[in-house]
Amino acid sequence: IPDMEVGKFDYIECWGVLTHLLEPLNGLKILKNSLTETGGMSLMLYSKYARTGVYQMQELMRLVNKFAKTMSEEIENTRKILKILPKTNWYKRAEIDQLEAYGEYRF
Repeated sequence: IPDMEVGKFDYIECWGVLTHLLEPLNGLKILKNSLTETGGMSLMLYSKYARTGVYQMQELMRLVNKFAKTMSEEIENTRKILKILPKTNWYKRAEIDQLEAYGEYRF
């Protein structure tokens, strides 16, 4: 951002980006320094434990799709799995929590 010469911001929204940086703290400092004196920021950071269901689903999809030959086959396999997940599954539970908390899915 500093090299872009775009000035300061009144508000910055940063969702799920900092956790992907090699040096997240430096990224946060850059964002902070990009704010006006009275500017504000909204951050969302991924949590290892909060994403347990996502990690489990990623591993399951790797196993289920190990022998899939096309992307279409992978998508179809994934849809089938998502349809049969019990409500107690961590990934499914996160969907339900989103719906209950916000009235919509946020991912």
